[in-house]
Amino acid sequence: MSATCLRIEAVDTVSFRGNTGFSNGGTVGRSMMPPWPSTLSGALRSWILASSGALDALRASDKVPAGPVRDALGERPAEEGGPFRVTDVGLLHAGRCWFPVPADLEVREDAETGDLVATRLVPFAPAGVGARTGAPLPMVPVLKSAKPAKPVRDAWISSEGLRAHLEGQEVSGEHLVRSSRLWRSEFRVGVALDPILRSAEEGRLFTTERLRLVHEAQQGTRWDDVELFVRVVGAGDTLGDRPFWLRLGGDGSLGRAHLLEEDLPGAPWAYAPADADVFRIVMATPGLFRGGWLPAEQRDGKAPLIEIDGLKAKILCAAVPRGGAVSGWDVRNHKPKPLVRSVPAGAVYWCKVVEGSVSALAKARDEGLWEREEAGRIAGWRARRAEGFNSFWLGRWDDPPPDL
Repeated sequence: MSATCLRIEAVDTVSFRGNTGFSNGGTVGRSMMPPWPSTLSGALRSWILASSGALDALRASDKVPAGPVRDALGERPAEEGGPFRVTDVGLLHAGRCWFPVPADLEVREDAETGDLVATRLVPFAPAGVGARTGAPLPMVPVLKSAKPAKPVRDAWISSEGLRAHLEGQEVSGEHLVRSSRLWRSEFRVGVALDPILRSAEEGRLFTTERLRLVHEAQQGTRWDDVELFVRVVGAGDTLGDRPFWLRLGGDGSLGRAHLLEEDLPGAPWAYAPADADVFRIVMATPGLFRGGWLPAEQRDGKAPLIEIDGLKAKILCAAVPRGGAVSGWDVRNHKPKPLVRSVPAGAVYWCKVVEGSVSALAKARDEGLWEREEAGRIAGWRARRAEGFNSFWLGRWDDPPPDL
């Protein structure tokens, strides 16, 4: 399936909201970065429908008329969707793409130089040394370090550094950056309005966090523009070849989208490990799984089994940051979308092939880590797939224990 990469220039500050409410007085509405893939998917699909004239037909007949737009978005985009899908979301600066650091990399700051240093977590089997833990999987990720150091929780990694990590190579400090050098927060104070009188309500002040995408120079205080990056598949010719305007996130901030003619150097989505018995899955976007924090359900105390396109693979170890929840607003039905627990982008799973080949999973990469049994278990899962959830990257697992 053909892919299209875009850079989106935010004309002003942006606000990408999550599920934290801030309707009461004195509360703060926080922004997230990167935004949910549904935010950018919704902006792009709305532009396709509106610019092509298909939106009027959709409103009149509840169907997209035959043509390129239906081929990409489907007959009823809000329900089933077509092949159009967001696969990757990040930030772009000076030709380099940046993503949140995967959970199997511990980033710390060198006390002497101030440089960022990344150390890889490795799976460890406690049972092999007679230890017992409450972990539900056979192995736990551990950090082997010669000296203690304070972890850096706001680090991002370049596409080249991420590709090296997926290939099992070391990640150098030049491929790491703190989020404070990619954007800065600005807080705006608002006043709640009485819905009937349309006047300010006494004591109902609220604050929203907005993000200004800029890059702080290593020396001095010069700021350069940072842009959003998004990769989509199945768009066909619906995006055209000229820049176009989008509404981004909360309050409909203005953004201008430009198509990238060439793929990025060191693109992580282009890598697939050799046909080995073990591999890693790194979540590129938040995951919505019927197994909760696992891509497959755990039954009878056995290791959960991923089954996709003839591949059967056991999940033996996982590094999963604190989970969240995903919802959104259903424009078609004028109501909130069902709330679904989510695994954050960057979660990592170490797997062992039981049957089939990991190449089958590599071919399904642009479809996302969805199993056929998702139907009926996650409300609106077809729409969520089109929105870009459950995207992943594949990586090597070097030096696994010999008795797996």
